[in-house]
Amino acid sequence: MLGTDLTEPRPHVRSADSVLLAELLVENPGSRYIIIVESQTDPDEDKWFTWPYYIAHLRDKYRCEAALVVVSSKAETAQWARQPIRCGPPGLTSMIVTPAGLGPDNVPPVTRKEQACADVCSAVFSALTHSRSPRAGGILEVLATALGTLDTDTATLLAELTEAGLAGTGGLRIWRHLMTISTYPYVGAARAQGRAEGQAKSIAGILDRRHIVLTGSERQDILGCTDPETLDIWFDLSFTVTAAAALFAARQPPT
Repeated sequence: MLGTDLTEPRPHVRSADSVLLAELLVENPGSRYIIIVESQTDPDEDKWFTWPYYIAHLRDKYRCEAALVVVSSKAETAQWARQPIRCGPPGLTSMIVTPAGLGPDNVPPVTRKEQACADVCSAVFSALTHSRSPRAGGILEVLATALGTLDTDTATLLAELTEAGLAGTGGLRIWRHLMTISTYPYVGAARAQGRAEGQAKSIAGILDRRHIVLTGSERQDILGCTDPETLDIWFDLSFTVTAAAALFAARQPPT
């Protein structure tokens, strides 16, 4: 018989590609909701188990509704992702998860600047789903321009979402070139945040290879840190500390 305690004694790393808390996109700010964005190149049956967990976990944690959007640059993968996931034995379904599968078969390409500026989110999804298309260059160019019309924080978030979703496609090379030559404010912010994220992942990786145990919250604190000075200190210490506590103590102000 299974135990009734559902607490997980050991942390399990489950990471969605992007989790967006949308409260500015609705008329009533109190009607916030969560959008989970997953980039999927090929079908993966493990997702039948992890995707329902993402929704249930975030819905319980933030006490609001959550929706799953699966983005793919392959039409067949997007079609696969649209299948309902039924949780429960035959005749006793407890949960049905129906992802919104976006792909080149149901997302029109956004190739005009005025169209991209009018609906930047649609331009992002257009860029991700058509990243293998011969038209990818033009789509990404108008997206880069449209992001320049937004505030820096929002543009930076969407630029990072775009880069992550372009992984493994020809569109990634085009996008990185555009980010190199662009002078929009969000480009510099995205580069700085990208460097911080890369260094944070390196610190966690070094600790893992040295068998320094990290709790779930400690790992989250490291990966969520964006302060360059703190990250520099942690990076140097990650080669010598014998416990995670020594790492975090280094950022405490002197008494």
